[in-house]
Amino acid sequence: MKRLRGGFTLVEMLVVISIIGLLIALSLPAIQAVRENARATQCKNHLKQLGLAAQIHVEQRRVFPTNGWGFRWVGDPDRGAGLDQPGGWVFNILPYIEQENLHQLAFRQPPSQKMAAMQQMMETPVPLLYCPSRRSPSLGTYLGQFPLHNAPMLPQTAKCDYAGNGGDEAMQNIPGPDSTDPAVVRSYAWPNPLSYTGIFYPRSITSPADVRDGMSNTYLIGEKNVRMDVASITDPRERDIGDDQVAYVGDDTDIRRFTHSPPLPDQFGQEAALVFGSSHRRACHFVFCDGAVHAISFDIDPEVHKRLGNRRDGKPVGEF
Repeated sequence: MKRLRGGFTLVEMLVVISIIGLLIALSLPAIQAVRENARATQCKNHLKQLGLAAQIHVEQRRVFPTNGWGFRWVGDPDRGAGLDQPGGWVFNILPYIEQENLHQLAFRQPPSQKMAAMQQMMETPVPLLYCPSRRSPSLGTYLGQFPLHNAPMLPQTAKCDYAGNGGDEAMQNIPGPDSTDPAVVRSYAWPNPLSYTGIFYPRSITSPADVRDGMSNTYLIGEKNVRMDVASITDPRERDIGDDQVAYVGDDTDIRRFTHSPPLPDQFGQEAALVFGSSHRRACHFVFCDGAVHAISFDIDPEVHKRLGNRRDGKPVGEF
């Protein structure tokens, strides 16, 4: 008798392969959703840590970190933590996020070594400053168009995916004074601090008492909008002006945004350098002045979002 061999026919094999492919296709969105939820949770934790660092700063100095002088300056550890400090809030909270060594790299260095120390600082990314949904902690292209007064111009520098609350009205960036000479600093045409309604602005020294709407009703730090193709941009004419410099810069759109418009999701080829936003699908995360972290929908009522950026408008914000 002829023995029959067991096995699959070609048709049966094709059916099995089709079923496996269909199952994979059905499971991929769920897997991607789980991964994004994990990244969003990590992003919220980053903001929680930044908010805690700002609160420790308040406990020790009675004010929120200053936001420095302007976009032609970076943080300098020899210049304290007040009005004489040219670096922004990111530089000023480094000691409170376990980065004191980074903050102090250029401390009391002789001129011949200080620039090298400043370069090392600018080329050191801090993982806590990066949203995992957008990019890994790495260097990005530096496309600032003006030489820095106290640091070298570098091809790549550390970046930051979070921005301080500058208030509910968009204000123009400033370069800051040309030198640290006290007479030059005093005579510089600093903008009127009363024109800013947020927490961070040029030479900001904001105390909890200045947050008259309440710490739980005022944004402190949130995610910033960045062009999705920012990593591939090398032409300064096409740069995202809200992500073209370094994380440790003074007051600038790289580290400060406004609430005059609702947050926007990142998009290819389109910048929104003045507003908050994120790489998440539905929301942008904020830490409030009281340390609480909330996911703010891209569909938030524009008026509510605007009021959450104003520390002293005296109006209730309702549910957000």
